[in-house]
Amino acid sequence: MSEGIARLRVHPVWLVSESDGNPYNEATREILKSFAGVGISASGGNVIFPAGNALRCLAEYFPQGETLDLSAPCGAMPYTSRLDRLESLSIEADGEVRLCCSLSVGNVCEEDILPIIDRYDPRGRPELAALTNGGVAALIAYAARRGVA
Repeated sequence: MSEGIARLRVHPVWLVSESDGNPYNEATREILKSFAGVGISASGGNVIFPAGNALRCLAEYFPQGETLDLSAPCGAMPYTSRLDRLESLSIEADGEVRLCCSLSVGNVCEEDILPIIDRYDPRGRPELAALTNGGVAALIAYAARRGVA
């Protein structure tokens, strides 16, 4: 078991920026010290994206009036990687295998993970190709062409 710990690392999430002195980041730093004390390293982490509950509960920490560039392809937006250079995936409690947010590519309750990974082809699904090449704006245009509003 201790051999596996050497490869384990935590991925902290920062509020505003890693250097910001807000109370949430201070608590995160204390938690990271605890992990370091038992030999678990930390990645550089990332910064909380201002959406959903984070925006509702932590609005005072986020700049007001910022908008996202919907034409940016996956990999250029925060918390994404290029869909044609997949770096990670999530397996949800219900078995759904997700690439990002709600983008499902299979379900491990219905089949093994290896066939799901083997058949993954971002160019073979038009919605994934749209996201890969033109971001959310291209996906919206693709949906409109298909009559989805």
